[in-house]
Amino acid sequence: MQENQEEPKFIFRQMTLEELKILIARQNEEGWDLCANEAEAIYSVDPKGFFAAELNGRLVGSLVILKYGEGYKYGTLYTIDKEFRGKGLGPKLFEYGVKQADFERDDESSVGESEYYIWPIYDKRKWKIFCNEYEYKLKTQSYPPVEGVVDLKTIPIEKLYTYDKKVFGYARESYLRLLLNHKEHFGVAKLDKDGEIIGYGIIKKITDTFYKLSPWLADNKETAVDLLNSAQNCIPGVSMSFTILDVNEDMMSILKKDEWENIFSGYRIYKSKLPNIDWSKTYGIGGEFH
Repeated sequence: MQENQEEPKFIFRQMTLEELKILIARQNEEGWDLCANEAEAIYSVDPKGFFAAELNGRLVGSLVILKYGEGYKYGTLYTIDKEFRGKGLGPKLFEYGVKQADFERDDESSVGESEYYIWPIYDKRKWKIFCNEYEYKLKTQSYPPVEGVVDLKTIPIEKLYTYDKKVFGYARESYLRLLLNHKEHFGVAKLDKDGEIIGYGIIKKITDTFYKLSPWLADNKETAVDLLNSAQNCIPGVSMSFTILDVNEDMMSILKKDEWENIFSGYRIYKSKLPNIDWSKTYGIGGEFH
């Protein structure tokens, strides 16, 4: 007589920083292009917003729901290990994380990122698609220096905080500070005639031959192009990617002028009101965590 096999007993709990580092490395093996050095920076935003599914001491699933100040939560890094996909673990982890993070309050903005194949999870909750999201990759080149573009790390960081909050809508000082503290990351900013920031970008190292431009914020299209070209001057001859949203019409018009490789397509969804982000000045979002 065949013995009945017990269902695996999963534990849902908060994720540690060390587990986040392990998770990022694991997801990069599946082509996620996450920045390993970003773990400390993003964990500092909201340590209570990282959730794990565990089986026999092993991390087998994750969900991140970050709270940026008051009124805005952002969901991302929703993953299940390959061998447990399609077995009902994902929805259980999602329900746990949503409840713990109070992700569906009607008086707050809740935005998430997703690939198309898991849309049914959100559709049944009556969440809405806001826009499409794409990641593009290019081979970096050298460009002539641009007047007004400087090394971001030479600017008083308080100026960066002020500009970033004006565009992003919410304070994220610790995130930006820790990102710029990494010696293998670069940053460029464009200043106006009064020395005020009118755009900036952070170039994050993924591997020795692959970088990512995120965030990438600018007051206008000309500044965005100047920053894109100046960013390439920091790392000529390698691959660089950036993630964009099709809600920014200027960014979409920039895309038409160059032959860049599309390496990811997904969408942004939201529940309740939209966050206070100035999408017209958002040319490249902060990867998984923006």
